[in-house]
Amino acid sequence: MKKLLLSLLALVTFNVANAQLPDGVIAPDFTLTDINGNPHNLYNYLAAGKRVYIDVSATWCGPCWNFHNTHALDDLWAQHGPTGAPGVNAGTTNDCIVIFIEGDVSTTNAELNGIGAGTQGDWVTGVQHPIIDIQNGSTFNADYNIGYFPTIYMICPDKIITEVGQLSAAALYSAGSTCPAAAANASVDVVAAVPYPDPAYMCGTAIAPTFKFVNYSTTPLTAATVNVKYNGTTVNSYPWTGNVAGNAVGTATIPSFAHNNGTGYNGYSYEIVAAGDVNAANNSKNLNWKVFSAGNAKTTDYSDDFTAANLAANWTMVNQDAQDFIFLFAGGGQLPMVTGPFGTNSQALLVNLLDHAGGAAKPLTAIVSNVNFDAKPYLTFDFDCAHANKSASTNDKCEVVVSTDCGANWTSAWSLEGAALNDDQALYPATNAATVFVPNAASDWSHYSVNLNSYKSNTNLLIELEELQKLPDKEMQCLSIM
Repeated sequence: MKKLLLSLLALVTFNVANAQLPDGVIAPDFTLTDINGNPHNLYNYLAAGKRVYIDVSATWCGPCWNFHNTHALDDLWAQHGPTGAPGVNAGTTNDCIVIFIEGDVSTTNAELNGIGAGTQGDWVTGVQHPIIDIQNGSTFNADYNIGYFPTIYMICPDKIITEVGQLSAAALYSAGSTCPAAAANASVDVVAAVPYPDPAYMCGTAIAPTFKFVNYSTTPLTAATVNVKYNGTTVNSYPWTGNVAGNAVGTATIPSFAHNNGTGYNGYSYEIVAAGDVNAANNSKNLNWKVFSAGNAKTTDYSDDFTAANLAANWTMVNQDAQDFIFLFAGGGQLPMVTGPFGTNSQALLVNLLDHAGGAAKPLTAIVSNVNFDAKPYLTFDFDCAHANKSASTNDKCEVVVSTDCGANWTSAWSLEGAALNDDQALYPATNAATVFVPNAASDWSHYSVNLNSYKSNTNLLIELEELQKLPDKEMQCLSIM
């Protein structure tokens, strides 16, 4: 019997994840109102030459509270905030904005003030920089791909974002030394940016990628040249024309061209060149999107033990619905080594739902690869799952979907949810929130086999794994692969 052999394990982790907005992308604009009724528009601050620091936390989050109590954001605001603002020193450098955002839509202003069970303490007293409490209906968490708390971003005046993490005030300010000087005049400066959230993959022998850039100038940009490179060599050059206003974001879609049909997974970069550009250093950007074609399709039988330091090149993480965070767990690091479904130590590819913000029904997904199933008599996708809920009322869903047209359409091949998914699985010990569920016996696992026989004639089948959080009480589970 021919099988596509992939063993998927599921376990839980707290604060290890890495699929926030990638460094180098254009920060989405927002206008949010703080708890004192004052509006804050990101692009207005950036146009004024400020760099903006955003701390997205939750009142119940222990690591967030610990960082809050370092007073790093308070100190950053006092030393570098806007002249004349409350709590800002007279000798301020006047080049930073600091915003605290409570990102869990289920929390309240009372919890921000230290009242209630869902808070670590008083987050408001003594804080001078703006505090914003995200409400239901806000698109901020989705726009900024908030998958865990705290998430701390720095946004330069050119709209490019970097996740800086929990640093001291001095280190946070020093991170801004990479920001270019504000565009204060009509000098041409075009900034290339990672093409997020455009698709992380394309298919076929010819591709037509879309790139985004910033006109980091005070006057409109009407013409430029976009060069696409593969491993440093220009493979396509496209004359772009349009009208992008000063300090605005532009888009260039490249006409279809043939791509490298060898390994074909990575190696692409692009640059945007405009006459008179005063800063060529920010014109280029490496990309992480992949190209799937018949020339690089995996053939069955196919398996991956995921013992390498990184995922194989044919695997693609897709930020579908802007909530994905999938990462490799090698065991013995952040968590104890897991015991796999065969009773032996295992490595794991994890999808963490513990700190998944918002609680909306958003799938967390991973593209397995393009796989050539042609000429195989019988095909299955086999995996094992160890799943732990935070409470008996959670109703998660695990689904395998497939596409034969490069992701334009997806068909469900298998799904399981609620009590059926929870059969023979352990409940997360809700009374001990510091305890992480780690499978430690073969009996923790359930085995599933998905029949893909009806798709075996497709030479470029894409397989997607989806984890769907169905209730807003911070379920704990993830997928891993051994």
